[in-house]
Amino acid sequence: MEQADKPEKKLTIFITIDTEDAYFTTPRLITGEGLPEQPGIGKIMDIMDHHCVKGNFFLDVYDVKYDPALLQKIARNIHLRGHEVELHTHPSGNLPFYSKPIYRYSLREQIDILEYGKKFIAEHTGSSPIAHRGGSYAINENTLYALSEIGLPIDSSVFHQHPNNNLGEIPTTNKTISYYNTIEIPVTYVKIISKTGELLKSKFDLDWLSYDELVKVIQLAKAHGLRKMTLFLHSFSFINKKTKPAAAPENPSALYRDKSSGGTVYCEIYGTDYADISSFDRLLHYMTSDPEIEVTTFKDWYARNKNEAPGEDFIPVIDRLIKS
Repeated sequence: MEQADKPEKKLTIFITIDTEDAYFTTPRLITGEGLPEQPGIGKIMDIMDHHCVKGNFFLDVYDVKYDPALLQKIARNIHLRGHEVELHTHPSGNLPFYSKPIYRYSLREQIDILEYGKKFIAEHTGSSPIAHRGGSYAINENTLYALSEIGLPIDSSVFHQHPNNNLGEIPTTNKTISYYNTIEIPVTYVKIISKTGELLKSKFDLDWLSYDELVKVIQLAKAHGLRKMTLFLHSFSFINKKTKPAAAPENPSALYRDKSSGGTVYCEIYGTDYADISSFDRLLHYMTSDPEIEVTTFKDWYARNKNEAPGEDFIPVIDRLIKS
């Protein structure tokens, strides 16, 4: 017998983690190796496991500066812990077939690039990815069409007005739509009224918003009919770090530093970001305590609810002029 008073799920939240390290030959920005509590993807999964939710790890499998066995091990570890390994596409100067932004390639070339990534994940996890996010949000119409051609039904690269979204037009900001044979679940776009009154672009991101602001975004989404959101993290969200121009002075307190592959910027790591760890733990407790919120993976959602009503195309606004 069904429970008559079971609340309707008003909001679906996908926890997405861009899993990448553009700097270190030891993937410190993925694993947190060498830092207290190893605050990389293992720590992110520990907190999600504690709250009985699963994440979507967009793994950059094109980063060939590592021993291939290392990326394979990372993919398998995520999968064996019950989380989803999805496809992230950053170009690499070490790959002759993918050394520039993906939208600069033809449809046929993009199909080959994406097929490479899909096969890598399938071979080393035993499970094909179902979703894609362009590196630095880089996509065009051919990317979306290529995804449908290789059997990847979901994209999550659209980030409102981002210059790497090389699309002629996109009829959505935050609402899930079908576009070029692909289901687009956008990066959740948020506007911020700064303390000086300036209107800033942001997103539903653990590193960009405070805990109270993240909760406010959820409340606004529920109140205004935005049915699906992507909570954005990076594999290094729990790492206290900073990127600098190559000519900038070094901070003597940095534990590690290394330059990007292009050599134009470098990254310094100072330690573990305990504030973001606490914020994520509190946020998952908040989300999982609300019976109107479903926290799920793209794969589970696609299997059960891909034909649900899309809801409203709503933009949450956070006002930092008003003290909470």
